[in-house]
Amino acid sequence: MDLKKISDIIKSKNKKAEPKLDLDSVIAANKHLNFIQRAMDANTPEVMIKGQQYPSTHFMASGDGIAFPTVVQTPDGGIRFMGKYLGKDKEGKPMYNTNEAYDYAKSTGNYIKFNNDKDAQYFSENYKKSKLVKIGK
Repeated sequence: MDLKKISDIIKSKNKKAEPKLDLDSVIAANKHLNFIQRAMDANTPEVMIKGQQYPSTHFMASGDGIAFPTVVQTPDGGIRFMGKYLGKDKEGKPMYNTNEAYDYAKSTGNYIKFNNDKDAQYFSENYKKSKLVKIGK
């Protein structure tokens, strides 16, 4: 076996398997949720978040098997980031406390429940790949 084949085998074994979520189906099944409605609207307002290069419409997070937005539409129609900037990690990536957004999502029902944390995280990181999502394209 040549070195290229050995390298390919090692890479394939080290590669994490991605969940097999049909993003379009998840979006369609949850189109009653405010954050999904906003994701399907190309004119959704944006907000700048400290530590980010570009404005955000949702800035999704996940935990406890749910995916939820940290940028939310408030009852008065405004939009705001419900996270707290904590600084940067060792790699220079911004870190945030999203407890307020999590609590808000749980109290309002503005989240999607998944079978496990891995699926929730996958959705929160990849939802914009859905054909139904009009933001971030």
